[in-house]
Amino acid sequence: MFIPKKITSFLSLAKSYLFFQLFFYFSTVFILILVATFLFSNLDDRRIVPLKHHDIEYLNKEIKKLENRYNFDEIFNKDLTVHTPSGLNLVLVDKNTNIVSGMEKSNVRPLLSFLYQTEDESKPMARSFDDLRINGPFFLKTQTREYKGYFTYPVQAQKEWLNQLYDNPIKIVLILLSLVLPTIFLLSWKITRPLKALRATANAVARGSMVVNPKIETQGIKEFRSVGRSLNYMIHSLQNSNNHQQRLLSDISHELKTPLARLQLATAILKKKNGETKETERIENEIQKMNNMVLDLLSLSRLQLDQHTSRSVFPVETIWREVLTDAKFEAAQHGLTLMVENNLNTKEHYQLNGNTGLLASALENLIRNAQKYAKTTVKVQISLEQKDRRRALKISIEDDGIGVPDSELQNIFRPFYRINEDRARETGGTGLGLAIVDNAVTQHQGKLKANRSKLGGLRVEIRLPLWFE
Repeated sequence: MFIPKKITSFLSLAKSYLFFQLFFYFSTVFILILVATFLFSNLDDRRIVPLKHHDIEYLNKEIKKLENRYNFDEIFNKDLTVHTPSGLNLVLVDKNTNIVSGMEKSNVRPLLSFLYQTEDESKPMARSFDDLRINGPFFLKTQTREYKGYFTYPVQAQKEWLNQLYDNPIKIVLILLSLVLPTIFLLSWKITRPLKALRATANAVARGSMVVNPKIETQGIKEFRSVGRSLNYMIHSLQNSNNHQQRLLSDISHELKTPLARLQLATAILKKKNGETKETERIENEIQKMNNMVLDLLSLSRLQLDQHTSRSVFPVETIWREVLTDAKFEAAQHGLTLMVENNLNTKEHYQLNGNTGLLASALENLIRNAQKYAKTTVKVQISLEQKDRRRALKISIEDDGIGVPDSELQNIFRPFYRINEDRARETGGTGLGLAIVDNAVTQHQGKLKANRSKLGGLRVEIRLPLWFE
């Protein structure tokens, strides 16, 4: 069959659209249900159906032939069966009394059932009873009686499993479902497969992995491919924006460090000429503070921008393995006790997805901050937290220092926030350390919480969602 080229090209284009596929699959399901319903309702041989017009004409001719050959009253009285040359059997039933004549005893019950089912006797009907087919009624009249004639003949019995099927609507429903569900499954699979790829790419972007995925532009139907191209374009734009801001930060870093270096050089020359004075010492301290602040500010800015580099799946112990070793050494140098309590099950392998160095640096900052304010003891506790089928790594760091007032606990993670200037002057802090930690944890979909420690000082908790395949 010749199909115009324009039609074939239109069909090949249309089938790549979601609208066409939904229309096609739902139409297919609807047609399958209609066809199956029609077949099940019309293929049962045991149902009673009207005789076709040509069958009625043929059987009426057979009756005319039999009337010319036999005396129906005599046949009825002798309880005989009339056989036609074509193999049909004519059974006579008295119209007034419904007395049956010429019927084998085994077939009387099916005939009586047929009589009760054919309420409108003006229309000849037909039905099969196992291996017996009954057609009628046809009206015959003699001088003394009126008869209803029924033609019977043997047929091949309908399979028993078909009888059980037609008699059990639940089985019919199950068959319909077996026809429909594969089509629905195929449609669901074709829709969800590209959606899974889109979701995986979007989740990767949310986790900070700015990697273009070419597959989402080529898989699936046209609408999903368009979304994939838009998503990849967005990722590419974010990459360009991120690279631009990183270059800008690098330039700012250079521009800020250069005048500070000149100030340090000028101060050194001034000290060489005039000797050490309180004024030059003050200038040096302020220059150092400015330098530290610039470095911390650049670190914070880089963290806020650099969310998409060096991410991988790694064992959780990678975060603290070297950090705790260094922290124990530093604690001993300052006469402090570092207590580490690891409650993780060593037989299980827990993993995180993110930047190892970033998280290790955040933990190191918290431990050093605790050591800075501790009197004698710093405690690190590592455990697993499970909530609503989601597991998270929990690391708490606490000290026995003077702590932070409850009213200030919500503010200590803000950039440049200091509880008091005297404390900042003593420790040399810029107010950016905890802000950097908070930013690193937030980038990994984690949470940072501060409260009062039972040791008397500050307690900071990190919660990081574990990676699962």
